[in-house]
Amino acid sequence: MMVKIESARSAVYYAACVAAEESDELALAASMAKAAASDTYSFCAGTALQIFGGVGFTWEYDIHLYFKRARSSASLLGDAPYHRELVAQAIGL
Repeated sequence: MMVKIESARSAVYYAACVAAEESDELALAASMAKAAASDTYSFCAGTALQIFGGVGFTWEYDIHLYFKRARSSASLLGDAPYHRELVAQAIGL
């Protein structure tokens, strides 16, 4: 999980640098960052739920909230395949 988080963090840092420079590549960098972060969030939330087992989906632990937020943010802001398609169209594939 840590390797996936660090990889997504790098993509987000890159998008932030592109935004700070006010470059034309902002839409591309933002979509790459969203795709990486969305995949990572879903993976880590699902893995944490598996680690905690049945108790992870109870109200005593907040793991179920992260899992639900990962699913809802994908619906609200676009899931990873959608953003990968935007990146592919932007680079001409």
